Amino acid sequence: QECFRQALQLQPDNERALSGLARALYGSQAYEEAYDTYSILLSRQPEHKTYQLNAAVCLLHLQRADEALKLLYKLSYIYPDDLTVSRVQAWALTVGHKYEQADKSYCQLLAVAEPQPADMLNYGYCLWLSRNLVTAIGMFRQFLSSQTDETFNIQEEFMGAGHQLLADGGITDTEIRLMVDAVVL
Repeated sequence: QECFRQALQLQPDNERALSGLARALYGSQAYEEAYDTYSILLSRQPEHKTYQLNAAVCLLHLQRADEALKLLYKLSYIYPDDLTVSRVQAWALTVGHKYEQADKSYCQLLAVAEPQPADMLNYGYCLWLSRNLVTAIGMFRQFLSSQTDETFNIQEEFMGAGHQLLADGGITDTEIRLMVDAVVL
């Protein structure tokens, strides 16, 4: 980050340095500042797909799903076949409690020849949050069977990265333990 900041002091309009700073901030989970930096980039190039997508992801991390969805709806209209856009939009819909729309997006993402394991995991969350428990269990099992990482632990996932999302969706720690038992058995 410091190198990019120094480059920007020398050349404040250097887009590569600004883009590098935005990526570095994102990588260090400084999502607010990363979003602000992507906003500057978008003011210069409002149609830049990667900047829009990265700004939307930052907004999701900042719990601003509705704002992220505005960017993502536009991107999905312009790039209807872009799976990365569809993937981020499906997650934004899940985070934004729009489970029915997210369900449709995940069905499309999983219909490809080689679906991404992360899509299975995220679809599992969507199904669980929409209280479609039996299908959620099946999706989490499918995700686990696709895992190549021997150290992956579904309970750690639910209690760590996914815990806030689940809590926001009214899923209790007891329900998490029950889901872990159902998925792992």
